[in-house]
Amino acid sequence: MQKAIVLALGTMLLPAVAGAEITGAEIGGEYSTLADGKARDVNKSTLGGAMEFGFGQFGAQIDLKQRYYGLADWDGTTFGLHGIYHLNSGSIGVFVGKDWIHHDRVENYGLEYASSIGALNYDASYAWLDGRKDDGYAITFD
Repeated sequence: MQKAIVLALGTMLLPAVAGAEITGAEIGGEYSTLADGKARDVNKSTLGGAMEFGFGQFGAQIDLKQRYYGLADWDGTTFGLHGIYHLNSGSIGVFVGKDWIHHDRVENYGLEYASSIGALNYDASYAWLDGRKDDGYAITFD
């Protein structure tokens, strides 16, 4: 956790130190539930955001999300830090993150790629998941 805090603070200081600029940011919320009136306790609320700092073709991004799961009465927090290199046809990067959910935690490390074809945006990642109980790999495509 201490390493993540130091990395986050270092990322936030990059604009002042390296002459970087904010090249992207987003904040959003999500809420989902079942339509069945007897299952309204089955819901998930999420609030999160991300900010990217750019310096030339390189960038650094920090992510933070907070989630609440209604029926289980669980909450979760996700933190991520990304190092990005922008190509002419997309972006490649590395990332490290940590998820805390209901008295458990998972650290993740990986590689990612994002690009677009016309109006279609896509990204893919390969990650190593290091949990307190189990470890594993994850491949995502959005």
